[in-house]
Parts: sequence; structure tokens; C-alpha cells
Amino acid sequence: MEGILEIRTVSEGGVLAIKGVKSQYYISMSRSGILQGKKEYSDSCNFKEVFLENFYTAYMSEKWSKNGKDVFVSLSQKGRPLRGKKTRKENIASHFIPRMCKEDDRTSA
Repeated sequence: MEGILEIRTVSEGGVLAIKGVKSQYYISMSRSGILQGKKEYSDSCNFKEVFLENFYTAYMSEKWSKNGKDVFVSLSQKGRPLRGKKTRKENIASHFIPRMCKEDDRTSA
């Protein structure tokens, strides 16, 4: 399964919102660290972009933390979301490589 995600800056300091091009849903994180799709944008859709030493990028919830620790967007090997409270920026499940896509790719998504 392949999908194109649009990443947009929503405020200063590297705060981003991530939205599915085809679905038009925003990625959101609940208080308990569960990733979900939201049709309407809210502050639970805000993530901070963290640049890692290995040239990957991680996305940390701007709003939520668990016991003082940051929580990250993470996907299992099968592409399923992992709960934020079980994530760390060192886990490869939290490592992403953003890339530009052609306009043709966006319209066929």
C-alpha cells in the first residue's frame, strides 16, 4: 500500500501538520498516544520535525508527552501505527525520509 502525505508548516519552530493527499485526513495523536485520522485540523495534529544524526526525520507530538518523555509517530513493519507511549526517536519505526513528489503523483494518489 502506498500513500502520499502532505507535510505543511502550521507555526514557527518547526511545527507541522501531516495530511493524506487522497483521504484529506490529518494525522492526529490522542492523549493516550494513539494515531488516528481527523477530517478537521486541531492542535492534536501538530508535530515537531526532529532531524536525526542518521539523516532520517522523526515526528514528535507537539501537544502530548508520556511521563515527561516525547512521543513519536511510528509504524510497525506491517505499516500499522504504534502507540506513542511505546515510541522513542531512536527506534527505526520512528524514522522517515521525506521526499518531494511530482504533481502527477499527487493527482493520481
